[in-house]
Amino acid sequence: MMRTGAALQHLMLHRILLWSVLVLFSDSPMASPHYQPSATREAAAMMAAQCPGCSVEALNYSGQPLTDMNFAGADLSGADFSNAKLYGVSFAGSNLANANFTGATLAASPNTQSPTSFSLANLSQTNFTGTTISAANFQYSALSCTNFTNASMTGAVVGAALYGLSSTCAPIFTGASVNCNIAEFAGQLNLAQATLPSDCPDSTNSVLAAE
Repeated sequence: MMRTGAALQHLMLHRILLWSVLVLFSDSPMASPHYQPSATREAAAMMAAQCPGCSVEALNYSGQPLTDMNFAGADLSGADFSNAKLYGVSFAGSNLANANFTGATLAASPNTQSPTSFSLANLSQTNFTGTTISAANFQYSALSCTNFTNASMTGAVVGAALYGLSSTCAPIFTGASVNCNIAEFAGQLNLAQATLPSDCPDSTNSVLAAE
């Protein structure tokens, strides 16, 4: 009887250990090849419902219409948003280094009227070439070598993002149409090949005239 009891105890222990291993390698999110940080998982869940054609794993959102999506705090470095239509999308605090927004539309949400937000985001070497920016907030973002070539920036709010820029890696505005908010910093930005507004406050126009 003692031997039988010991055998049963050993069998139960073996089953518990086997169950633990199965749980560890099949159910754990860390073991999954699709594991992502929480902010990216949240975006992935919303993406599955709102944008079936988008690939979260490949960070490819090219040509997709995205409304009120929340990518705040996500690691989207190198992501492709080229030709995407972004309405009220939040990239606040996200890492968008080397991301591609070529030809994208950045606009306000039709539901909340909130602009697409890049506040506090890392936009180092991010490509906004040819984007149409009717409502987007770039305040306090990192604009290092950010490329706005040929972008229409009439609705861009940058303000605080332009303080303390690197003199060796400033944003590129070649061929861009900028607003007074950006033109105010003409003294520290290379806007020589940008289209500047003519109806800015006197202080801004004075700076532009001196260029």
